Amino acid sequence: MKKIILTLTAAAVLGLLGLAGCAGLGKAIEQALAITDEKITQIQTTAPLEKQYSQMGRYAVASAKFDAQDKELKTYTVYYPQTGSNYPLIVMANGSGTPVSKYEPVLKHLASHGFVVIGSEELSSWRGTGAAKSLDFALAQNRNQNSVLFNKINADKIGVSGHSQGGAGAINLAMKQPNSHLVRSLYTASTTRGEGEMNLFDFAPWQVDKPYFAVTSNGAFDKNAAPISKMQDNLRKMPSTNAVVAERKGLDHGAMLYAANGYMTAWFLYTLNNDAQARQVFIGQNAELYRNANWQNVRAKN
Repeated sequence: MKKIILTLTAAAVLGLLGLAGCAGLGKAIEQALAITDEKITQIQTTAPLEKQYSQMGRYAVASAKFDAQDKELKTYTVYYPQTGSNYPLIVMANGSGTPVSKYEPVLKHLASHGFVVIGSEELSSWRGTGAAKSLDFALAQNRNQNSVLFNKINADKIGVSGHSQGGAGAINLAMKQPNSHLVRSLYTASTTRGEGEMNLFDFAPWQVDKPYFAVTSNGAFDKNAAPISKMQDNLRKMPSTNAVVAERKGLDHGAMLYAANGYMTAWFLYTLNNDAQARQVFIGQNAELYRNANWQNVRAKN
């Protein structure tokens, strides 16, 4: 029984979890799928920058929770560097049925590299409205002298990140919301849709006109739901912008929530902070992403 479970996709395991009458089995599966600090920091790689950015950064991290006063968002969770100010802000758009409380180590990891990171308990994020509310809330707290986030955020350095359905939400926050003009950079994992193609979620990656890093995996689920070929086609159609797409080898949909965290961190350091070292992951003849054995089918525009 254990061997069968381990070969299932994340979606299949979640379906099994819903059917399982045994509380012990359900708990075991939940623990197996849980995101931990170690799953991020112990990613196997021989690429020095991927290894570096997969480790915790130099900043000590604090966190806070706020009542969202919204029945869908419920709670805002924020991770941030304990000291200092004027950090870039990253807004998280959740995957299907995956509140931010299920993947807080991802927020913690980003915060340790010098970001303020906010997410909510929203379970259906594709419209980008929940992420837009998270963004507005964070900026309001940044202006509030009584808040732990007072002056923590540089409002000119805002990024958005989303996994699975959250990728649709990230794109819609960057493109369709009233505060979209504030977003400077975006990252999505295991999310795609082709122009003219019917999809559960309404979003248009081929229209993205901001710095954009899109990743997927070569696992069985992602090959059907988020194929790299479609991402490459979208890349060709995008307006003139700074964009990269890449496929992670040897993993599948669920793991992409944390397995690419090192390069997501590098992307935001490069595009929001103009970090010269992080830039080497993506730019130049010797860009690490192109030479990393963990990745394939890398394409870039501008």
